[in-house]
Amino acid sequence: MTKAVSIILTLALVMGICLSGCQTKTSESQATADSATADNAKNTSAEYAESLFDTGYVHEINVEISEDDWKDLLENPLEKTKYKANVTIDGNRVENVSFATKGNTSLSQVASSDSDRYSFKINFGKYEKGQTYQGLDKLNLNNIMSDATYMKDYLSYMIMREAGVSAPLTSYAALSINGELHGLYIAIENVSDSFLERNGSKEKCYGRVRNPER
Repeated sequence: MTKAVSIILTLALVMGICLSGCQTKTSESQATADSATADNAKNTSAEYAESLFDTGYVHEINVEISEDDWKDLLENPLEKTKYKANVTIDGNRVENVSFATKGNTSLSQVASSDSDRYSFKINFGKYEKGQTYQGLDKLNLNNIMSDATYMKDYLSYMIMREAGVSAPLTSYAALSINGELHGLYIAIENVSDSFLERNGSKEKCYGRVRNPER
């Protein structure tokens, strides 16, 4: 088998796993989703790895933020102000979290457009010391607006994990703001304390993720 054919088959397999994870659960797709989730959570006891990053379905995330703060965020997105909010993930509520826009070039691009679908970061322990979501300290919500397929980031992280790289966990999430649907996002484990702990040690993670030539 040539290298090119091998790569194509690998990508086809990953694509199949991704597509099955976004469909309604059936006995067959559930088996595939359970396998993908097991790979996601491999070598970790973190509860969030098997719940929020279960790839078998689209998760539901609702952020409750005061109308004044939401208005200020939309008017001043580039400031990345951290607003106090409450968040409910798949029915599990966490209060007093930090909610802010994230990004650099991508943030500026959305700010200069007619869209308000920014990428966001949730810090569960910003205002309540030690607070996490089932062990997760920070969560990124990427708007994936520049990707018409909504799959490139998801597949990239999956391929990295399959290659043995200590890559963040990912899943799809329907984000709502104050009960109103805001869009489909990719939920991504932030590379911070919980990520490092899940992967064993700071030395191990940084050693495997960092490009030694930079």
